[in-house]
Amino acid sequence: MARLFCLFILTGLMPSRGVAQKTSDRLTCVRIQYVLALKRYVAQRYWPSFDRKPLYQELHIRTPGYLYVANPSRTTLAQPQVVPCRCEGVPLVRKASTDSAFVMATGFTSNLVVDVSDAEAATRFIPGQETTEEWAVIVVHELMHQYQGTFGKGILRRLLKTISVVSQDSLGAIFRNYDTLSRSVRRENQLLLGALAAPNSQQTRDSLTIYLRLKRAHRAYMRERIGKSFDELEDVHEILESGTRLVEYHLSKDLKQVTPFQPLVGFDPLYSSNQVEAIRQFSLETQGQYLWNVSPKYGYAIGFNSIRLLEKLGISYQDRIYARRRFSFEREFQRWIRAH
Repeated sequence: MARLFCLFILTGLMPSRGVAQKTSDRLTCVRIQYVLALKRYVAQRYWPSFDRKPLYQELHIRTPGYLYVANPSRTTLAQPQVVPCRCEGVPLVRKASTDSAFVMATGFTSNLVVDVSDAEAATRFIPGQETTEEWAVIVVHELMHQYQGTFGKGILRRLLKTISVVSQDSLGAIFRNYDTLSRSVRRENQLLLGALAAPNSQQTRDSLTIYLRLKRAHRAYMRERIGKSFDELEDVHEILESGTRLVEYHLSKDLKQVTPFQPLVGFDPLYSSNQVEAIRQFSLETQGQYLWNVSPKYGYAIGFNSIRLLEKLGISYQDRIYARRRFSFEREFQRWIRAH
């Protein structure tokens, strides 16, 4: 296996700090290669256009003392103290950084930069997370957000307009503060799950009809209470998180059968070769319950269950969900009901 490390100008003997730096550089590089391999895997099987490019903008990896930047922009490359790195197939640089904040996020308002802490930090801050594999699934989730943001005239424009009215965090606070809303959303989610489990079209239609009625009612109720509409924010949040959770789900359930990534085997102390119980035993009924259970940020579960229902109903959506300005699960379900 080729050695992958940042370039150094060496004078005399290599100090121990240099050896440690080489190891850190190489580990970060190989982890990025692994993330991109998983992204390619899930795209080929479940969402082909997701992998039109390996990275659409920058990917930042925060490690103790350094910030690594994959696919660096010209602006980044022009910054002082940026060190170019040798990483096969991945343009990569690093620079010194003292920022130790934990983050796993995509900057929809900041050039679609995916900014994530390293796998070691994830094991400290995310309950139950133990491995590089689980960290990589979250990074792929964020890269899906980056892909979504490339639809500048579609979903990105919709998002930027809605967050100026009500933010997603504010929506979570509204959910916690209004029992009528939270009760309705939980019931709506159960109806979506019922439609997913329904054995025939009639039962699916019945569940969806009640679901749509409850959704319209809770939106009307909240418009009266807070004096503004957050219908579009709900739609946008559901659309954004449906796709990310779908790829997260498919990767999580498939990891047990994915061939171990050989460059990490025996080198990355957090890489289990897909052997930990959380990976081998993953299912929606066990570790995957968070995907479909409602939380204050309820667009995650509603979106995930809605996109799965589109697939069950045979409704094509991948060429429209981010590109069309008026796409919503509500409209898709209404059309299906009219046709059945």
